[in-house]
Amino acid sequence: MTDQWKSKSPYFMLHNQLYQVRPHHFSLVLAAVENSNLTAFGFFEIDKETCQLEGSSADNMEQVCEFSARDRPGFEKIVKDPKEFKKLGVIKKDSVHHEEQAAKDYASGLFLEVLQKQRTLDDAYTDLVAFKKRLKWVQAISKSKRKLDRAVLLRDYRDQELRCEAFFLHLSDTIKPKSWHMDAV
Repeated sequence: MTDQWKSKSPYFMLHNQLYQVRPHHFSLVLAAVENSNLTAFGFFEIDKETCQLEGSSADNMEQVCEFSARDRPGFEKIVKDPKEFKKLGVIKKDSVHHEEQAAKDYASGLFLEVLQKQRTLDDAYTDLVAFKKRLKWVQAISKSKRKLDRAVLLRDYRDQELRCEAFFLHLSDTIKPKSWHMDAV
């Protein structure tokens, strides 16, 4: 199957399933199915043999592209233009694949808010980037604190060792048996 067919197949499928997909929506569909984060993390599933959208992928496409309403004047779109799928893909990827559970949870919440139109895609993406920066900052501070704590423990250990050594020297000076003194002989 040619690459050209692979990119056109989801568009024709949506068009044939009576979603209100118009010819000028082609670039939107193409950007959606070519976004590796949205396909790799299960938002859009595409059959490798037929290049057709599988499962709820067609409904997901309708939800984010809003084919039936997007051409109305003044309509607030989830995805305004094809380039914005990159932002949606980053949010989806972090909701599934981020190493920190806090970031996963935050991204999952943002993804749902975007789909439910409680937050714009731009705002959600900006908030996620800021959250990840704060998370890195907190991790760096925590790492520095652990290093400092280890240094303090080591210093305390050395101080305690020196105090013990001084105590034993003092103790040995005050409790020496007479046989230790030279003048006793």
